[in-house]
Amino acid sequence: MKNESAVVSYYAKALLGIATLLFPFTGQCNSGSGLLSMFESKEKPMKEVAVKIAELPEQYKITPSALDFSPDGKLLAVRSADQTINIWDWQNKRIVHTVGIAKGGNDNGTEPLRFSPDGRLLAVCHGRADGNVVIRIWRTDTWGILQDIVDPVPGGCNAIGFSADGKWLMQVLDRAPMFSQDALFVYDTSTWQKIWGLQTANFHAYTLAISPEGKSVALGGELFDGGPIKPQIAIVDLEQRAIVQTILNNGVMDRASRLAWSPDGKYLTGAGGNGLQIFEVQSGEQVVDVRPPWGTARTALRYTPDGKYLIEGTSTDRNIGWGRIWDVQHRELLQDISGNVRGIAVSRDSRYMATGTYGKTIMWQFK
Repeated sequence: MKNESAVVSYYAKALLGIATLLFPFTGQCNSGSGLLSMFESKEKPMKEVAVKIAELPEQYKITPSALDFSPDGKLLAVRSADQTINIWDWQNKRIVHTVGIAKGGNDNGTEPLRFSPDGRLLAVCHGRADGNVVIRIWRTDTWGILQDIVDPVPGGCNAIGFSADGKWLMQVLDRAPMFSQDALFVYDTSTWQKIWGLQTANFHAYTLAISPEGKSVALGGELFDGGPIKPQIAIVDLEQRAIVQTILNNGVMDRASRLAWSPDGKYLTGAGGNGLQIFEVQSGEQVVDVRPPWGTARTALRYTPDGKYLIEGTSTDRNIGWGRIWDVQHRELLQDISGNVRGIAVSRDSRYMATGTYGKTIMWQFK
């Protein structure tokens, strides 16, 4: 086994050398470690940091497309591609409520499902067959519909998120080119009225991440300014209601991209069809750049709130995928998770993780 491992490592390093000549990406040492891990992970002993504790089956064998824990960790909302949301008492493996959204629309958002910070509300955004975008909000004590926010302008709902104090609900929309290019909409959760919007000219935002202290929101997307498309991250100061910083990211951000803010607020991780990159927020400096094999995309991205781990879900163009748990700096691969991981949720206390794979949600407990 030792000799076989050496052979695998030798050929992996040789391939890495060829790749370095053909694709000289910045941050190559980090890209290298990512490339080698794909070959060496099967031979290199890994730490087991999460243990599988339960499976929650989907009735129609549909891959869960979005997941979120209630703040107390007792409930798990699971949205499936059949446009229903099951509310699981996951520790007892039973569905306590099922709620629905409009039929015939789209559910392609990157972050479409969120509990409010106090757990009293659940919000989901989606498109309808008539082209309108809807945010639907339920009360979690009765599971009655509290509000539908309808945007009549054609486009797509990409992501939503609550502010840290729960007073605002933020939405990222992808507008059709002939309409106003507002990227960010902010609603008052006491009245559900739009209180402000951010117009970003030719910048199309596809996902969002709210800073841990709640003062900023990062938008991931692409800039269309007449030249080559420029993927970038825009950081919005919520008090100033303005973009205060932009970070170019060399091709990672796209329509399927994900964005995550580290719990200490120092780093932003962007991941999509072209790889994964980590940036230092204050300087905008790129500190990690990992490029995947062609046809591989990141489908989910999460930090654990305690700052120990960075977790990614990955899928290939052959509908094969996996999940991976890394140290928080994405330098050491700690654990592989088998299956096409399309969604990830982590409980607020960092004790539990849920991963959505084909036909089921798998529950994990961190050691």
